[in-house]
Amino acid sequence: MAKQQKQSLDLRPGKKFAVALSNENLRIGDDTAWAAKIAGTLDPTRTRLDFEVGKGGVIQPIDKSISIPKRIKAILAANGIEDPNEKMDDDYLKIKGNGTRTYASFILQGSHETMERLAFGDQKVSHDPNANNSHLERKEEIEKWAKEMYAYIAQKYGEENIAEFTVHLDETTPHAHCVVVPITPIGKLSFKQVFVGENKYEFSKRTKELWDEAGKIAEKYGMARGDDSRKTG
Repeated sequence: MAKQQKQSLDLRPGKKFAVALSNENLRIGDDTAWAAKIAGTLDPTRTRLDFEVGKGGVIQPIDKSISIPKRIKAILAANGIEDPNEKMDDDYLKIKGNGTRTYASFILQGSHETMERLAFGDQKVSHDPNANNSHLERKEEIEKWAKEMYAYIAQKYGEENIAEFTVHLDETTPHAHCVVVPITPIGKLSFKQVFVGENKYEFSKRTKELWDEAGKIAEKYGMARGDDSRKTG
């Protein structure tokens, strides 16, 4: 019996987006520390297949000219907001209660078999660390999936508040990274108002809605709604 294919959606708050993480997501500096960090999991012969979903849902090469921290700062500035964490160092921000949550980071993906099929169809992919997968071509299905997920995030949180939506096809399981700046309808910065709500019950309800709504998109691509990580661990 075939294993049921499921979606995966991870959402985490952040206070200051690290330059090193920005370089990793945007695939900048193949010789830098991040490349060593993920050595053995990144296939350089597939990096050319990575892409970004830009404004209007346009599929394009990853824009490496503007870092994610600068993109976040530009969104804040467009709303007349100065970065509240700019003068705070990383160690201070690591302490619970210090600083302001200025962004939400999503990782969107699904079961390996389905995500690989969306990305490469029936082409053979080798996961040997020394493999040469330069023969692979990116398939339209992964672009359709990414555009639908982008449109959903844009509709829910405002397209103008999306700082990043990149799709990586050069790691073991194809996936997307999305960074959203939590701007309220009246132009205020508030992770709590945008993502949490007034209490843990409202947060639980919002989280369930997020999974349910994203699950409807996943169904189109052969995946069921993912399981709640609070139950599965």
